[in-house]
Amino acid sequence: RMQRLWRQGLPPRVREVLWPLAIGNVLRITPELFEIHKQRALDARRAQDAAASNVLVTLSDLPPSRGREQSTTCIPFDLPRTFPTLAFFCEGGPLHEDCARILEAYTFFRPDIGYVQGMSFLAAMLLLYLPPYQSFVGLCNLLNT
Repeated sequence: RMQRLWRQGLPPRVREVLWPLAIGNVLRITPELFEIHKQRALDARRAQDAAASNVLVTLSDLPPSRGREQSTTCIPFDLPRTFPTLAFFCEGGPLHEDCARILEAYTFFRPDIGYVQGMSFLAAMLLLYLPPYQSFVGLCNLLNT
């Protein structure tokens, strides 16, 4: 009986409680840290948009890069391919923006890694059951281990 229950998986209401406990927060990520990295990603996106629309951009106008932050440009291409039959993560979907912001924030949290294709699936799975901050904490801690 226990094996059958285990194979069925955790009910969704239990996942939102147990997943953060099971993953933990060894990195001690705070909501403030999440907001800082989301803001850095937003600032970088705005600078890239401005640079793309301005032909007279100089190198000093671009934000300083410490690693693979430029990999955030892959996220808009990867996100619509993330669980496409669910439509949550397609443009205009209810979780599209949250997932993009989590992935961008992670890229600035770990510029040595940046965004890697496929990370969106892990972030999306977490977002299906957890709010954005807890999803970010889960993503960072899972990818750190």
